[in-house]
Amino acid sequence: MKRFEGAVLNDWCQKKAERYLLSIEDAKRVYKHRWNLGLFEGTQFSIHPAKLESELTEKYGDKTFQPVSQVTIKATVTDGKESLFLPCVYKVGEVEVLEGKQTGADILEVVSYESLYDSLAETGEKIVAKGKLERVHDNRNGQEYHRVLVGSPEGKGEEYIKPIR
Repeated sequence: MKRFEGAVLNDWCQKKAERYLLSIEDAKRVYKHRWNLGLFEGTQFSIHPAKLESELTEKYGDKTFQPVSQVTIKATVTDGKESLFLPCVYKVGEVEVLEGKQTGADILEVVSYESLYDSLAETGEKIVAKGKLERVHDNRNGQEYHRVLVGSPEGKGEEYIKPIR
């Protein structure tokens, strides 16, 4: 097993740049974080972990989501443990709204169902995210907060998560 390099890496970066509106350099930075992609005997592979049923902390219907608007934020990842799975979830703090609705104090998560964005940033690192701002209502405890969903249909392929380095 080995990591992508040369023409294979360039091809992967080109395809990701086109599909996700990234620059080639952004795609290369994303690939540096990819622990789960490589080549085995010349065949590309990817590995995606899944939780055991006993590890699940919520079930369908525990939370409801209401769309608010499109936003771009800069934030610090406060907990990246759940970014390994899909959906990848980054708990965030120190949120600054760069574009869109000017609320930032209660944006607690950046979430994506796109595997490109899993394991992209670690706790303590800064990210920029463009996506759909959603109001989250936790039906178990009544808590309300906001999250940014990256990869929504409303985003028309222009949403992203990028690490700031």
